[in-house]
Amino acid sequence: MCGVISDGGAAWYLRSTGNHDTHYGTWSGITRTVHALCGIEFRPAAGDSGGTFVPNPPPNPDQMCPDCRSKATGPV
Repeated sequence: MCGVISDGGAAWYLRSTGNHDTHYGTWSGITRTVHALCGIEFRPAAGDSGGTFVPNPPPNPDQMCPDCRSKATGPV
């Protein structure tokens, strides 16, 4: 994530409401996207000023991206 300019710390963001599609990453106010630990860049499911972030960690583990989960918390 080198070179990513973020407006804040890392958090969990919704990419969609599907399983395994909540990602851990940083919000970029410049690109208005989330840069996730798993390597994807996306616009959050709702909002454009930081998107929709969820509690840390999300209450439903099935919602979390397995890659982001293991990188954010260690091996699952």
